[in-house]
Amino acid sequence: MTRHTNHIRPVDAETKAARRLQAAEGYLQLGLPDYALDELSRVDADGPFEAVRQGLTGEALKAAHRFDEAIPHFRQAIDLIPVALTSPVWKSLSECYAAAGDKAAEEECLATAAKIAGSSSKVEKKLSKLIERMLKKYGPRLAALAKENNLPKLSVVLTFDNPQASGAANVEPNPDQESQEDDPATGSD
Repeated sequence: MTRHTNHIRPVDAETKAARRLQAAEGYLQLGLPDYALDELSRVDADGPFEAVRQGLTGEALKAAHRFDEAIPHFRQAIDLIPVALTSPVWKSLSECYAAAGDKAAEEECLATAAKIAGSSSKVEKKLSKLIERMLKKYGPRLAALAKENNLPKLSVVLTFDNPQASGAANVEPNPDQESQEDDPATGSD
């Protein structure tokens, strides 16, 4: 009889860092910023999660009312995070400046956050209109294709270089609708 021993896989540094970041976020949600800071101090400063570490450190320091200490962490996070995702960090930074009494910096941060959030919503609106136009034009054809192949649903996914400009739509065949594909009488193309 062969005896198998349990092999415990060693946890790599990235997994440890991810777990510490999750723990820190949990401590912040529980209102325990000092415990969060303890977890964050154990995450490698040059690791792949540096942007998240900086942002969470800023949030923990802000929650501990250590606003002046939080500011450089938020600034570092802003430098590391893609611009389109920085709006919440700018808002947190504005709160630190407000608490520190720097009204001009607070207003500048809020304006930047609003500008970034506004450009993201413009992209979402344009994408929504694009998907709507595509479904009007190609929806009946896609539904017919799904019906011909006995598919309950056909999913269409659009992916662009900018993740915020990606989207998806589902087309479900209507069993009562006949295919009007390329019918000159209906004017469809």
